[in-house]
Amino acid sequence: MKKYLIAGFVIAGLSGGIGAAVASSGDESVQPAQPRLVIEQAVALAKHQVPGTVIEAELEHEGARDLYEVKVEDKAGRMHKIRIDAATAERL
Repeated sequence: MKKYLIAGFVIAGLSGGIGAAVASSGDESVQPAQPRLVIEQAVALAKHQVPGTVIEAELEHEGARDLYEVKVEDKAGRMHKIRIDAATAERL
């Protein structure tokens, strides 16, 4: 009788652990992707592509993609909006 009781607790414990593992793995997919570039790197890339004065830079979330939007005023006074993928550093 005691052997069955102990086995029942072990099985119940294992099934609870499996449920907890499934629940925690589901929570991880909800977390947003972390950008690989920091904003200073995105600004440097934008200034390399369009020499001028950086007016504004911000991290935006577009669906599953994180991107930096950097506004640069060139020497002629024209505004340029440079969009850079935060994960790949590619200009969009």
